[in-house]
Amino acid sequence: MLTDDDTLSVLCPRCRTKTTKPVGFFKEHLTFPCDHCPVTLRYDRDMLRLDIETAGHVPADIAGAVTVVEDGA
Repeated sequence: MLTDDDTLSVLCPRCRTKTTKPVGFFKEHLTFPCDHCPVTLRYDRDMLRLDIETAGHVPADIAGAVTVVEDGA
């Protein structure tokens, strides 16, 4: 299983670029800004938990678990 210091990358559904944060960040925040465009993203906590458990010790990419909740454009 991943530790809080390992990283996960999420793919923004709007700009299709990845934002990478530590696992511990995702455990504490449900929403977060995309690093590349002016949207706020939200991930499905149950899908994130599954991705963390199945990722083993290798950083994982989360795609389907992330949605746009606020478009700042």
